[in-house]
Amino acid sequence: MVVTTPHGYKPDCMKGKKWYETCLLNEGTVPLREACSALRHRGYNGYLSLEWEKQWHPEIAEPEIALLQAVPLLRGFWHED
Repeated sequence: MVVTTPHGYKPDCMKGKKWYETCLLNEGTVPLREACSALRHRGYNGYLSLEWEKQWHPEIAEPEIALLQAVPLLRGFWHED
């Protein structure tokens, strides 16, 4: 899963056998909770965009699964502290 803002772009991924593999949000190595906290504490109040590149990675979960998992997770991280 990729999270983007007008200020940056960061895919969540995990180390695979030979390369990094796309994974569901918060199942990889990107510190999403900390990233949301940092954005919010610096006054960011814009949009977060989600990308799920099923076309280029047919082995990953369907978008209906990935997006339904990601949206409430990001909302929760955004409203913590």
